Amino acid sequence: MCILIFNYTPDFIPGLIELDGDGDELGNPLGTDGGTVDFTEDKATKGTRTSQNLDYNNTSKRGVEIQGQYNYVSPDSFYVEIQGDRNRVWSEAENIKIQGDNNTIDAGVKNVTLINTSGLTINESDVTYINNQIVAGDGSIEIIDRSQSVDPTKLGYEADTTTGEIILELPPYTDVFEGWEQSYKKTAGKYDFVLSEGAIANITIDGETEIRITTVNDLINVYFNGFEYKIK
Repeated sequence: MCILIFNYTPDFIPGLIELDGDGDELGNPLGTDGGTVDFTEDKATKGTRTSQNLDYNNTSKRGVEIQGQYNYVSPDSFYVEIQGDRNRVWSEAENIKIQGDNNTIDAGVKNVTLINTSGLTINESDVTYINNQIVAGDGSIEIIDRSQSVDPTKLGYEADTTTGEIILELPPYTDVFEGWEQSYKKTAGKYDFVLSEGAIANITIDGETEIRITTVNDLINVYFNGFEYKIK
């Protein structure tokens, strides 16, 4: 014997629910007393959690690249690159590059580069450390109007060639390290801004002994790959 049981359900009525920033109580989906939307919130990672991967790194994996073990990156930090072990990057840090071990980047710190550096706690923004020594911070881009040799501790150079050609002699390979980088920009003038091997033989930039910047506001970045200088 077959028994059929019928349950009455009301007809489907389409509706529109306005999102107001917070959840309403169950059973009251059309309420409007849940709060307001925070339009200033721009962090995609809000509400996410860190997770541990096979290398024992804890990270949300959003905008984070890690080569190493036992590193921690807060889920609301952005653009973090780590090569090393046991580093810590705390809340809302941004644009952090670490090559080293056991470093700590304090909350809210931005634009930090640590190269061959270990065991430091960084609590200020816009700094670079090489071999545990601070080499760049505010004012680390040098403005020049005459020829000279490169200081490898600078972040870069800006040249005004109004009075004549400016030649910047690159340092020997032994004065820099793999991953070293500088920027060069011509800011004014009709003459060329020249990157050159100078008096040092066997220095090349992408296979050339000199590179000329001819146009105002043109900028190039040069880095050392362990064998020669390259344009990035």
